[in-house]
Amino acid sequence: MRIDWIQVVNGKQEDGTYLVDGIGEVFVNPRDIEEAEELGGSPLVDLREASGNPSTMPQYVIMGFIPRSADAQLVAQRDNRRLIALRKIYDESGGDPQKPASWSKIIDEQKWSREDANDAFFFLIERGLMKIHTAGGPNVVLTRQGADEIENAIRHPNQPTHFFNAMTVQYITNNMDNSNRSINISDVTGSAIGLLQTGNDNTGYANQQINPRIEEIAALMESIRQAVSALPEDERIANSKLVDIIEAEVVKPSPVKSVVDAIYYALPSIIKAAPEMIGLYLKVFNESPPSII
Repeated sequence: MRIDWIQVVNGKQEDGTYLVDGIGEVFVNPRDIEEAEELGGSPLVDLREASGNPSTMPQYVIMGFIPRSADAQLVAQRDNRRLIALRKIYDESGGDPQKPASWSKIIDEQKWSREDANDAFFFLIERGLMKIHTAGGPNVVLTRQGADEIENAIRHPNQPTHFFNAMTVQYITNNMDNSNRSINISDVTGSAIGLLQTGNDNTGYANQQINPRIEEIAALMESIRQAVSALPEDERIANSKLVDIIEAEVVKPSPVKSVVDAIYYALPSIIKAAPEMIGLYLKVFNESPPSII
């Protein structure tokens, strides 16, 4: 579902939840607000229903924004970086969702600023296109959805994918095919590698280190995924998707508990009661999961 951002912010607000007339409750976190402000104007908002809640009112989480502002160049550059990062992960892993890729290596090659790398990192995590891999340093792995996104771009380089418009797909696919090295997007501020001034005209790039908090969360999420993998086959796929949504929220700088709670209610009791799930809540929110009546 897509609605106008102004509809959201005009709704009654309480603890990160906006009551939108004719829609229901929309969960909004500080990062969503920052992204909307960066785009300017009143962008369109992509909503996904947070199913499985005990509430009778429809509840939604924000999956992304579609800009309407005049600053299309900045938005295009941001999308270019995101797709480059995803394509680099795909190339390094051979398109294998089980094979980790070095996030530090990718950012070093591209020479992106900290803000630009963070933007790409959280975009790919939050959209379910990649996951953190805890073994062997700051590594990441493709999700099946991330691999599909790249393979669809390769098959149809002049068409949009689910997350990227046709212009971005065409530009990145053509350039990556011609030279699989760093691509100059132009000097735009705005990502997880540190840019260090080492002299008057010398610039060095520091290897990104994934925040220890993120590594701990990733380890807990991996244990939760293992518990989900032990479920009967008819439950495994649906609950794996719910866990993906939880992970996308808890790795954010300012995760919203009500969003995680909404997904938590839809999980089977054995996953809700797992020690790793309790540990996740304690780590992220400093409190136990909600009680189930």
